[in-house]
Amino acid sequence: MGTVFVILVIMMITQSSASSLPFTKIFAFGDSYTDTGNTGPSNVPSVINYASRSPYGMIFFHRPTNRYSDVCLVIDFVASSLSLHYLTPYRLLERGVASSNGVNFAVAGSTSIENLSFFDSTRESLGTQLTWFLEYAKVQGSEQGWDRVIKCMNLFDNALFWVREIGSKDYAYTLASTIPNTVVRDLAVKRTTIFLEVILKKYAKYVVVQGLPPAGCLATSMMLSPFPGRDDLGSIKTMNQEIQAYNAIL
Repeated sequence: MGTVFVILVIMMITQSSASSLPFTKIFAFGDSYTDTGNTGPSNVPSVINYASRSPYGMIFFHRPTNRYSDVCLVIDFVASSLSLHYLTPYRLLERGVASSNGVNFAVAGSTSIENLSFFDSTRESLGTQLTWFLEYAKVQGSEQGWDRVIKCMNLFDNALFWVREIGSKDYAYTLASTIPNTVVRDLAVKRTTIFLEVILKKYAKYVVVQGLPPAGCLATSMMLSPFPGRDDLGSIKTMNQEIQAYNAIL
């Protein structure tokens, strides 16, 4: 259902005339499905930093871009549909500079719940991305004099807040632990709700929130899970059921 909704959003944007495009900026959040460069060899373990090496990125960009894809991501197509340049990753943005087309805060490997990763150097979460965004907004003047507040309001007025799926790793990282999936689900929903409440209260007018894909089909999940409890396709049945419940609650 989430994928269908995303396709419909892109089609609606694409069919808009150039003079009536609804958004002038995008602020994106998520994990590797959306990360366009916040993850690099300096901040992830070598075992998962393959996106910074060829052949990643070689077909379209002709060089690695730290995208976990060889071509464009969905967020790249969304930006193009709005006649915007590809989003600048937050970690590559010069401090104090407002990007004219928005910012990408997504980080590969991120979780909804903080400190769930097995890797000490990949502890970014949805909370991390919210902190980055609030720091960005503060630098633009959201908490300063009236003139700067007006500037900040204009910065977000016609912006699309793109909250791509984030939370599949919550289930994968806790798969070999004793933490029940229901606990992971409830905490993930709570963290996502808090995130949305913060951005909707002061910054966002237009938000696209996407559900999680069936993480029980991920190779990492299937590697960590014992064979019993699989469905007919070999995926982890209980994990996919919990994710369906998560999406319904969200």
